[in-house]
Amino acid sequence: MVAEGHYGANMTGRTDSRIGGGGAATGAGVQFQTRVGALIGSWLLSQLPLPAAWGLGAATPIEMRFETEAQVDDILVATSEDGFVVIQAKNRVSLSPNLTSHFGQAVSQFVRHWLSCRNGDGTPPWNRPLDQTRDRLVLAVGANASSTRVGTLADSLRLISQPCGGALNAAQRDAFSKFASCVEQAWGEATADLYEPEVAKTLAGLIRIFHFDSANLEQAVLPAVTSLISNDPLDIRQLATSLENICGELMAQRGSIDLPSLRQGLFAQGLRLASPPNFRRDIELLRAHSADTARMLERYESVEATDGEIVSIERECEKAILDAALGESFLIVGEPGAGKSGVLNSLARKLRTSGHDVLELAVDRYSVETLEGLKNELGLEHGVVETLKAWDGAGPGWLIIDALTLPPKSMPLKS
Repeated sequence: MVAEGHYGANMTGRTDSRIGGGGAATGAGVQFQTRVGALIGSWLLSQLPLPAAWGLGAATPIEMRFETEAQVDDILVATSEDGFVVIQAKNRVSLSPNLTSHFGQAVSQFVRHWLSCRNGDGTPPWNRPLDQTRDRLVLAVGANASSTRVGTLADSLRLISQPCGGALNAAQRDAFSKFASCVEQAWGEATADLYEPEVAKTLAGLIRIFHFDSANLEQAVLPAVTSLISNDPLDIRQLATSLENICGELMAQRGSIDLPSLRQGLFAQGLRLASPPNFRRDIELLRAHSADTARMLERYESVEATDGEIVSIERECEKAILDAALGESFLIVGEPGAGKSGVLNSLARKLRTSGHDVLELAVDRYSVETLEGLKNELGLEHGVVETLKAWDGAGPGWLIIDALTLPPKSMPLKS
């Protein structure tokens, strides 16, 4: 019911644990990139859609990587709509037609990324022609950026990329002219292909400018995490700090993280999180069903004496079974009436008393033959296995199944 706490395989299909360079950026630039990652981590944690201004509809982040092999290498985000968002984080940037400026360098990376993907074959998955409906090139800029002029560029990119184009005022025309100049220069340095002005308009439909005041990380993550933690300022501060710490480690490792790994990383740092929002209803249904099953099985832990008094039965094997459960999975077999149900229910109660999550199922209560049938019987929105994977926590959990009967050898097992 709980995954091991580690940072999982990245979007290239391999685990990369290299320690080392976090790119050329240092100091405040590294901190800014880390905090941008922490903010995205809060969206991943809460499964909230990416910012509406990015124009990706209901797409949510499902995984993020740091210091990637892509041309735009700071942060790479995979989305629920099979899209990818590549992010270049520039704490200080001002609009300039000079390709050596921070702005020019970012535009150059966007151009190179677009060219690299243009003929990509999907290996790794992000390396394919960019799609304006599901992919984005994001320039994340800090509070110290020249906000007015960079904001003007954001407006001009939005207007230019509209199907019929939009009327730009003088400031917006000037901003787009500087952007287009950088695009043309970067194109000339990156490829021998003939440059066409339409390239700048194509990129305008993919690029978004994202202003982020990294000094106020706690306030920035708060809207995303209110349903996952208490409103105690100390909890919010701890969550923001933990997200930043995890992203810092990922930057150093050139690593990646998905939702299960992120939750486990936060549990490891002492955070108490509510169940994932998308699975909260199903997990609560399983908890309630487990409690009902436990109450139903209690009768197998006692007998009625001749005077009508209920006498609890403690079997000699219970300690050995508890020790076995703490070590690995196992199967209890025995004749009907031997006391298996009582032993299992006692085991479940002891595990719960120790603070562990336990799901008890008594399969003789269901008239189903498949996991899909069990899902419907329990009233779940997601599959049983899928829900169990989402039911995580700071420690291990146990699945205890009573009355499991194997079919005759002539009957195939159904899943």
